[in-house]
Amino acid sequence: MCSSIDAHGKAGTGVDSSTPDDAFAPVRTANGGRLPDFVIVGSPKCGTTTLYQHLQRHPDVFMSTPKEPSFFSRDERYRNGLESYCELFAGAADHQRCGEASTTYTRWPTFPNTVDRLADAAPHVKLLYLVRNPVDRLYSFYAHRMRERATMDMDTFLDATPEALHSGMYMSQIEQLLRRFPREQLCVLLLEDLIRDTPKTLEQVARFLGLPQFDFGPAGRLVANRGDGHHAATQKVTAILRTIKRTPLVGHAARLAPAAAKKRVFRWLQEGPVGRHLKTRHNRQLTPMSPALRRRLFSLLEEDLAAFESFLGRDLSHWNETQRPKVEEQPT
Repeated sequence: MCSSIDAHGKAGTGVDSSTPDDAFAPVRTANGGRLPDFVIVGSPKCGTTTLYQHLQRHPDVFMSTPKEPSFFSRDERYRNGLESYCELFAGAADHQRCGEASTTYTRWPTFPNTVDRLADAAPHVKLLYLVRNPVDRLYSFYAHRMRERATMDMDTFLDATPEALHSGMYMSQIEQLLRRFPREQLCVLLLEDLIRDTPKTLEQVARFLGLPQFDFGPAGRLVANRGDGHHAATQKVTAILRTIKRTPLVGHAARLAPAAAKKRVFRWLQEGPVGRHLKTRHNRQLTPMSPALRRRLFSLLEEDLAAFESFLGRDLSHWNETQRPKVEEQPT
């Protein structure tokens, strides 16, 4: 369900009409730079890449490249100035809604100035907030951060990375957004709804954004960040090839080889026996979440989750289970 939030804090249906917003006009800075019309603000590891790619297919949507500019959250990027950010949307046509998808925008208090910066620059912007079971999301976040190698167990990781827990406190993040944005500009999505009924969810998103209805095509697979060791294996394969290329004869042959041949060799190493071995070795290093740790995490999130359920007007008690099936690929 795509739920924009009405003035009473209850879940609504977003834009009531299924017709496009005929009054749409691009919003620009005083210097003519194009500002975004909507932002996917999070949450990290909740399928934002999937939603980004679906919207990218709509002819009336222009999504930024890169997907996550994180302009309003990261100080070093914000210092480059708003016009540098507007360059991300310079290629958009006037009829297209511009969007981006920076999950750092819902990592308060790690990035404390994000909402104020975004609201000051683009008070008109619509916000899409995609969430999932917060404990499963936290483990995905852990697997992603440990993708090079598992250097710490889950408990140590939580102590060292408070943002991992904070970004799963959805009501706290929503309260920050609503400090500066009206509720009708917020649309809350559950990943499970996007997976269960992709066409219906995307139709509701299109209505919320004032877009003409569009056949997004087959739902496809959930775009995943492979916390299963895929990235670690890729890094190690790259290192192996770099070492091999230092050999004089092989290095000379590699420089002469066509790019397509190099790509085939890399893919063979990555997906073949070498890559599978490296992924398996990495997976053994990750600490699985014990039932006791799962219970402890839910107790830490209990108050925020209860407020979030009330806010949505939706029962999410199925999230709080002692054990969950293993997830091989983690949503991004």
